[in-house]
Amino acid sequence: MALIALPVVAGDSNTSASRLSTPTAQADTSDAEEIQLITDTAPELEKQTINPAPNQLTYVNLGTGDHIGTVSERFSRPALSLAKLYIADYVFDHGNQSQKNAAIEMIEESSDRQADELFDDFPDCITDTAEKYNLQSTFTYGRWGYSYTSTFDIVSFLTQLLRADPNSEILEAMKDAASTAEDGTKQDFGTDRLAGVEGSKWGWSDDNTLHSSVSFGTDGDGNTFVAAAMITGSDTELTEYTKTQLGDVVGMASSRKLPFFKVMGQ
Repeated sequence: MALIALPVVAGDSNTSASRLSTPTAQADTSDAEEIQLITDTAPELEKQTINPAPNQLTYVNLGTGDHIGTVSERFSRPALSLAKLYIADYVFDHGNQSQKNAAIEMIEESSDRQADELFDDFPDCITDTAEKYNLQSTFTYGRWGYSYTSTFDIVSFLTQLLRADPNSEILEAMKDAASTAEDGTKQDFGTDRLAGVEGSKWGWSDDNTLHSSVSFGTDGDGNTFVAAAMITGSDTELTEYTKTQLGDVVGMASSRKLPFFKVMGQ
């Protein structure tokens, strides 16, 4: 892919995020490996495509195999602070204890300061994590704040973690996310507001025109699910978009494709 000039969408400045916790049942992944998921069977991408659409969403149920997604779900969009999950995975594989502690803080408080330092220590961390998990829409242009991913990739990443290591330090850090991020942002929007959510990570651009989130939890039937959403719009618009598309689906999903929906207020 040719190198193109892109704006900074996150990072290299002290910006972060936070979380509203809701008591829920523990995610049950005991039968997850017996179900074939869309993330296991999706065809190889012919090319990476940066998505110009205003929104993107992916939902996968590990217990039933159900999948819901926008037609744009595999297009690359700014990863924002969701990229910190990819950085953390590499750090837990290759870092020392001090770096692992920093990775936990990076997730819980969405610390850009820690992300900058860890990326300096491991400049290939996002690329290597994308290769490890076969995240075909995920790449970076030199700094973590210039990284791209898709809702499909971040959901695939977490489903693989939930299957392989449900007690992963990444998942635990998502469960323990601070209510307020390092930069003062409230971490309580988007997919985090779905019923049954146990852990979340959020992202937003420095100018607050882009917002994203990914969450995992348990539906009403006790099945583990992962959901991610990204929009061009505010945190409130991301929450409304997520609720509209998935609020009545958690616990009774059926495979279908969603069209591009106009984000509220645009």
